[in-house]
This record gives sequence, structure tokens and C-alpha cells, in this order.
Amino acid sequence: MYQIWKLMLLVSLLICHLLSKVPGTSSEPPKHFVLVHGACHGAWSWYKVVPLLKSGGHNVTAFDLGGSGVDPQQVNTLRSISDYIKPLREFMASLPDEEKVVLVGHSLGGLAVSQAMEMFPEKISVAVFVTALMPGPTLDASILTQKVLRDLDPQMDNHYTYDDGPSSPPTTFTFGPMFLSSKVYQLSPPEDSALASMLMRPIRLYSAEDMSRVIVLSQKIYGSVNRVFIISEKDLVIKEDIVGWMIRENPPHQVEVIKGSDHMVMMSKPIQLSNLLLCLAKNYRKLKLHAQLPLIFLSSPVIAWALSKPIPSPMLPVKSFVRNQIIPNTQPKNMYQIWKFMLLVSLLICHLLSKVPGTSSEPPKHFVLVHGSCHGAWSWYKVVPLLKSGGHNVTALDLGGSGVDPQQVNTLRSISDYIKPLREFMASLPDEEKVVLVGHSLGGLAISQAMEMFPEKIAVAVFVTASMPGPTLNVSILIQKALRDQDSQMDNHYTYDDGPSSPSTTFTFGPMFLSSKVYQLSPPEDSALASMLMRPIRLYSAEDMSREVVLSQKKYGSVNRVFIISEKDLVSKKDFVGWMIRENPPHQVEVIKGSDHMVMISKPIQLSNLLLCLAKYYSHSI
Repeated sequence: MYQIWKLMLLVSLLICHLLSKVPGTSSEPPKHFVLVHGACHGAWSWYKVVPLLKSGGHNVTAFDLGGSGVDPQQVNTLRSISDYIKPLREFMASLPDEEKVVLVGHSLGGLAVSQAMEMFPEKISVAVFVTALMPGPTLDASILTQKVLRDLDPQMDNHYTYDDGPSSPPTTFTFGPMFLSSKVYQLSPPEDSALASMLMRPIRLYSAEDMSRVIVLSQKIYGSVNRVFIISEKDLVIKEDIVGWMIRENPPHQVEVIKGSDHMVMMSKPIQLSNLLLCLAKNYRKLKLHAQLPLIFLSSPVIAWALSKPIPSPMLPVKSFVRNQIIPNTQPKNMYQIWKFMLLVSLLICHLLSKVPGTSSEPPKHFVLVHGSCHGAWSWYKVVPLLKSGGHNVTALDLGGSGVDPQQVNTLRSISDYIKPLREFMASLPDEEKVVLVGHSLGGLAISQAMEMFPEKIAVAVFVTASMPGPTLNVSILIQKALRDQDSQMDNHYTYDDGPSSPSTTFTFGPMFLSSKVYQLSPPEDSALASMLMRPIRLYSAEDMSREVVLSQKKYGSVNRVFIISEKDLVSKKDFVGWMIRENPPHQVEVIKGSDHMVMISKPIQLSNLLLCLAKYYSHSI
């Protein structure tokens, strides 16, 4: 079943690419889409839409507003909504005078789009409000925002802070995990809700006076820009009555509806949204969404093929397969419904397997997942719901200065500061609890230190194509060898804070390196997601690493240890992995075939199943 699921994902992207190559369309100049996220989110929320738009040769810019995504500013430093919107203003100002963009805002991002319409009307071909706040010359932004906030369910787990005291108005707001899954992402794949819960950042609740002062819109300027509102049919955040009132009070030039979508339209209906944006960009006229969808039906010979053969890889054989096998054997039905069905079925099978008679007596395990360099807890977003579907506890956390951790890389003076979040978490566990500790890539250093400090709390430590130092394998030697083995740095970025003649101080993966070396076998939207969430990592000195990560046979060596090899890893290569295993043999070695460095992204089901098996085996062997 996973083969069909993966095929559908690849085919959906490929069809968009092939459609863009149809004769007669090549004369269309590429468009520039600028995507603005909603409250508590970031540029990452567009990760499915970005590759779909780019597949047609278009330019796409998705960025973080102030204090959002991986923007380094913290919410308490933003004194005005002007500070929050500033990144969009600066970007629009940087565009050439003759360039016109398709400006798209989601949810609270509608306020930022509205201000840009007032300030840069000549640079916007059309402004698209995707179930977004849409103020206007006679509809004040503060009134609109207050109306939406009042409509949110106060009984759930959304979090407010009161920095000015409990009797003063709240100062920040963050969506809670339960609210996200049941109200915001209720029709989106569960892994997207998991991703969001790991990437939420608080948003400042700006005063009515501040919003009214900053967002002032005129009919002459704001009103001169083409404006489209996209309704999300099943939105439980900006509900039907608010949308109707907003449209009546400030009528756009065009209204469209995407059926069966939740508030996160770009997650629940990415293909429909992308198609509609492409059509709006191409020619501004009244459109019927259903007529624009790629339509296809999988015949039984195609399903038989998918069941019996591996997915063609790389994309060239897939393209040949689509042209020679799928297209000649199709009927006009909705391809996207099948694609989504396969995704849901793959998760459902995992859930049903967990309910097989005889397994219910197994107590739930606790998996602790540690990310690699430049990444964050978000990198486990596909694995988390798969493990949770079996009733297990899962903790994925950000190391220092990673993911959405508020610390900045220049504040981390030692690798000890980087690993500290894992140490604190392990210390907080009850003495009798044993976890399955999983480290990916550089995360192997963090779990190695935890094995030395908390051996009694670890049932098994799993190194997923990870750095694996040991009592006789010094961590600094290991890291230096890993860095030397990289045959090309491509567009990876180094900084030299101590001067150009001193050693480099930070490192960040570049987009080209990510797509061709790190995520080369992963879906393209995951490479896009990663490029929007990269954060620099500090390059700690050999002396610092050797001092902080000291491992003994008595403690570290007492913990069950498994190494998982990724067959097609171009970062931790075969010879390096072989050397590491020979120098510091684990208790068990496993291989996941056809996976790149990001095993949790390219082979999430295989990795999850292996982790479940290891957890079961080593819990019985304690």
C-alpha cells in the first residue's frame, strides 16, 4: 500500500509539471507568487504549495513575518504590528518598480497583505485573501481581529500570556495542540497537525489603537488593487458568518470557494489552491474551480503495477511511466481524491495493525526523538503520528538554537548549551521510566551524552544514520572526519565571526545541497519545507566537544545500542559509517533501503515500524 501512496504523491506533482509543458503555454511569462502566513505559523506552512507553483516555472517567495517561523526576533521585542509586518514591507520595497507580484495572504496574513496593497499598489497584479482577515477603507483592522478572536472556543488549550498583569488584557496568544488538530487542521493529514504543533510560536496581541494607526486603507490606493477572497468551506477558525459579514462590509472583486478544506487550505487542499492561484495569476476572470483540477482515474492495470514493482526513481522513469502507462489507461475522474485516499489508508493501516489481537497487552512505549544539525523537532513530523497511532508516547524536542527554540546560535558558547534541552528533559523523567532514545545525524552526540548521564532511563538508544562516538572514539575526531568526507559544499553557508583567517563559527545547509544531497529521495515539498526552516548551527571547537562529551564503558557501554544505516545516504556515506561501526560496534545494525539522509522523511513508515520492533524487543530484554 505504501508503494501506491508514494506513487500518488509523486504523480500529483509530476502531472502539474507535465501540464505546464503543454504546447501553447510556454509563451506565458513566469509569475511571481509572494506567500504570507497566518498567526503563530511561518513560511513553512506553504511547503506543499511552493513546489507545485515552482513546477510550472514560476518564482515563489514565502518568508517569515516578525517573530514567526525561524525569524530570530522574539515576540516580546515586537512593540507594534508594524514590526510584525516589516519583513513584507521591506521585501515589497526591494522589488523592481516594473515587477508585479501575486500577493497571497492566509488568515492573519491578510492584514500584512492589506498594508502592502496601500503602500505598493503598482507592484501587485492581484491580492488573494485565503480565508484571511480582509480589512478595508470602511472596515477597521482592529474590529475585524477582535471579532475573530471572540469567536474562538475559550474552553480548549489555546494559550494566552498576561505580561502586564492578570487584570490587564492578554499580550500574546498561541494555538494549543488540541485546538490545532480539532479546529485548524481537522481535515488535513495528521502529520501536518503534528508538524504545526512542533513549530507554533506565540503572536503578540496588538492593541486596537496600534492596529488602527498602522493599517490605514484608502479607496484610492488599496481599492485600486485587484482583490480576490477564497472561502474555505469547512473552516472552523474564520467561520461562515464572519466571512459573510467581512465580504458584505468590504466586497472583493471576486470570491471563490474551495470545498472540503479546513482553515489550513494549503495543507488540506494544496493542489486545488495551487491550481486556483495559477489561474488567477494567468488571467483575472471568473473561474470555476472544479474545471481546473487535473482529472485522472487509475485503472486496475496501473494498481497492479504499483503493487508488484518498486516506485520508479529518480523522476525520469516516473515521467516515462506516467506518459506510457497512466495516461493511456485513464478515464476522467478526480486524481486528487485517489491521492488523498492513499495517504489516509497508509496511516489507517498502521493504526489497525496496532489493534491486532495479542498486541493490546503491550504497555505503551515512550519515544524521544532528537533531530540533526540545522533542523528541529519538526523533522520528525511524519514519524510522530505513526508512532502515536499505536498508543505510544512521543516527545520530539528542539535542541538549543534549533527549530523554534528562542535562543540564537551566537548565544551558545559550548556544545553543552546545544544539548541542554535533552539533558533537562531526561532529568525530568521519573526514575522508573525507560525511554527509546532516537538520534538522527548530529543528534547522535546528544543521545550519547544522555546515555552517559542517564543510562538507567534508556531502554535502547537508536542512532539513525547518526554520529556515534564511544569510549574509544573521540567525538571531535568523528566530526572532523565526517566534515572532511563531504566531497562538495555546494551552496552551504559558513560564517567567520572571529575574522576570515580564523576557523568558521557557524554552518547552514544551502537549498541546493539540501535537495541534491540531503533530501534527494524525499518528496520535493519536504525539501522546500526544510529550506524554509534551516537554522545555523555553531561549529564547536574540538577541545569543547572532547571536554563535554566524555563516554565510559561502564555507563554509556551499558545501554543497548542500535545503528540504522540509510542505504542511499549522501551525507553520512558508506565508508564513513562502516569505519564508525568498526571503531565503536553497536549491539545491532539495521539497514533501511532506498532512503536518503532524511530517513524519517523519505521512508517514514519503514523507520516507524523498525523503531516499534526495536522498542518491543529491547523492553523485553531489560
